[in-house]
Amino acid sequence: AAVLERAEPWLALLMVAPVYLSYRTYRIFLGRIEDEQRHRLETQKLHGEAITALTQVRRAEAALAREKERLAVTLRSIGDGVITTHLHGTIDSINNVAEALTKWDRHDAVGQPLGAVFQSFDPDTRDRLDISVDRLRRNEEAPGLARSALLIARDLTERPIDQISAPLPDATGRTIGLVIAFRDITETLKIQEVRP
Repeated sequence: AAVLERAEPWLALLMVAPVYLSYRTYRIFLGRIEDEQRHRLETQKLHGEAITALTQVRRAEAALAREKERLAVTLRSIGDGVITTHLHGTIDSINNVAEALTKWDRHDAVGQPLGAVFQSFDPDTRDRLDISVDRLRRNEEAPGLARSALLIARDLTERPIDQISAPLPDATGRTIGLVIAFRDITETLKIQEVRP
């Protein structure tokens, strides 16, 4: 306005360019500041969502750990020997009764082939009994059918047992292993011998 009052319009034209450039620079920086603020808000939102998701994962892990511990306590408390295996036949878990009957410590047994820990034989022929997922799949014997056997423990002691084996399915019904339950029937046989 001062330049126009002095009647120097050509000088006013020269001043338009720097003023316009200053205005454009201001708008560019203002746009960048707004972008940074939006980015900061989005980052804060993502950070909050990540914290929430992490909290949910930790709660789920804690619940899963509690459930796993409860199942382990239940398995250890069962009065029969129980052994579970993976699909390929290595031992996944063994309860206290199974430890006592087989004379295998849990830490030594887990990861061993089933046949190394659980050695059962036909009481009449003394032929080794095949207990495997493959045998159950071949349906040589109905899964879940109990039978008498002779258990040879790690210390080579022998005891008569009743055993039952069945496939271990996952939530979708796919076989992921094998479960064997067995009990010492020494006392039962003694009682039967005493009775006429």
